[in-house]
Amino acid sequence: MIRLSPKMKACKKRNFLREFARCGNVTQAALAIKLAPQVAYVWRKKDKKFAAEWEDALNQAADLMEKEARRRAVDGVEEPVYQGGVKVGSIQKYSDTLLIFLLKGARPEKFRDRSDITFSGEPPLAIGFDFSIRAEPHHPEIIATSPPQLTEGADAEK
Repeated sequence: MIRLSPKMKACKKRNFLREFARCGNVTQAALAIKLAPQVAYVWRKKDKKFAAEWEDALNQAADLMEKEARRRAVDGVEEPVYQGGVKVGSIQKYSDTLLIFLLKGARPEKFRDRSDITFSGEPPLAIGFDFSIRAEPHHPEIIATSPPQLTEGADAEK
């Protein structure tokens, strides 16, 4: 195992964080500076300052990704149009999916996925279990149970 001098270690940490902020991927950032990704994780675990800088770099990477998502959703990307194997022009394509995610993130109270279920009064079904098991006469592989019996008191409440 190669030991780095404190000066070289500090330099590697700075370079890793710069690359990590740019790409948002630990392995890619580590390999770009010729560092084993596991070393970066060890540094994060043992060095609180480095761990805080790691979080800052991760936020910078997320900002870059969000900026790119916005560009693709709002400004679009130019795609070539070919006819007969020859480029005849281009078309601007936009990403509705990215726009949806951006809206959900920016205004979750308005654009979040919703499932509102409300109940009032008693549930409409009586649910019960009969744990006595018997085989169906024509299909012995199928085990049948008796449906629950309602008591007179339950019927009277209706």
